[in-house]
Amino acid sequence: MTSTSTTTIEGCWSPSGCAPGPAPDPQPCDPAWPGWETWDDFAPSCVYCVPASPEALPPPIEWEPCDPLSAMPSGCRQMKVDWPVAAGYTPFGYVAAADVRPDGTVAILVVRNSSVSSLDWGELIVADADGPVRSAMLQLGKTGCWFAVEELVSLQQGKYAFRILQGDTHAELKREVIVGGAAGELHPKAQWVWEESWGHPVAASDLAWASWDSFRVGVAKWGEAWHEVYSGLQDGLEQVRAKVWHDFVYWRSSTLGHNNATAWTPDTGVYPFIAFPWDSGRGVEGLGTDGAQMVWIYEEGKAPGEWTYPTRSIMVAPFTRDPALLAPVRLRSYPVPYPAIVQFTVGCGYAGISDDVNHVLLVRLSDGWSWELVPGPVPAAGPAGRWYWGSVYAITCEEVFVRGGVGMNIARVRLDALGPGTPPDS
Repeated sequence: MTSTSTTTIEGCWSPSGCAPGPAPDPQPCDPAWPGWETWDDFAPSCVYCVPASPEALPPPIEWEPCDPLSAMPSGCRQMKVDWPVAAGYTPFGYVAAADVRPDGTVAILVVRNSSVSSLDWGELIVADADGPVRSAMLQLGKTGCWFAVEELVSLQQGKYAFRILQGDTHAELKREVIVGGAAGELHPKAQWVWEESWGHPVAASDLAWASWDSFRVGVAKWGEAWHEVYSGLQDGLEQVRAKVWHDFVYWRSSTLGHNNATAWTPDTGVYPFIAFPWDSGRGVEGLGTDGAQMVWIYEEGKAPGEWTYPTRSIMVAPFTRDPALLAPVRLRSYPVPYPAIVQFTVGCGYAGISDDVNHVLLVRLSDGWSWELVPGPVPAAGPAGRWYWGSVYAITCEEVFVRGGVGMNIARVRLDALGPGTPPDS
């Protein structure tokens, strides 16, 4: 484990965050944004602001009926764009995240963008879906720093994490910081800085956060040093898509010929969770959990030299950290022949996944019945003006929260509006 000193060769950490030396004064947050103060834990040359008090937080999220292009005439609402946006400018960052609390309420992490007159800004918020905004961070102007929301942000078990990049947008290596903390914390902390980075998507939980760069996987407790727990040098596979549930970290270890699920806990270290190391004819993809049930795709029947599995099944099992205790049950076939890029989102007895371009599959875990979200026809304006379904962010006992909109937006769809569904196949 890496020492928890304040600096290392490739990164830095301190209880108050990481900051370089003096830099030019940033554009002031106040009076342009009354009640906001400068956030410079990462780089004073970057313009970031946070509310100085809860009174300065933005107003709550508003919702409106989904566009008719969603092919959901009822039971569907989309986030209302109630901030100024210039024509042709996307009002949302590319990715978002959501968290279902134990009481069933939902929190959402999303970036709202604006470009009007000479003022460009991006506002990252953590907000109740039906209540107040809890946390916010504002990026003002073009300063060589930006929210990295082209890959993954994370919000789970009351904690959230995201990335800020600094440098030339065309350079392969950039300066990168993981930022995060508790939803409701007005001044999130810089958790770890890489002075030169290829990019580290991040996953958060209440106890820890994890990151990866397709080669190494690392873990950190909140407010402590990041440390590498596994490297592709150990198995020759790519290490991607880590998730964290409390202090149980799991990720995909794969090549074109092998797909395995690997796990880590602080007590056990790294171990194969669902793996077929000497059998390229079987594999596992898409593992997701809500702490009650685990869902994944079991693949089999691939002959040597082939790249696709002829038989793919969706499996469910009670949650466990011990692979010897896994008791999987087949629910139904997985309908797409090519690899699952993302994991299942699991909640309240359902699992959902964006299993194809512009398509979402929702499966009931008690019996394998399934439902689909598919948009309406392409409008006369062409593909740029069509509705898109994508990543599943959260599932409650009443709704599924999903990427859905003309372009990028978040939609919430009532489960009882999805229709009768499709029975499982044999």
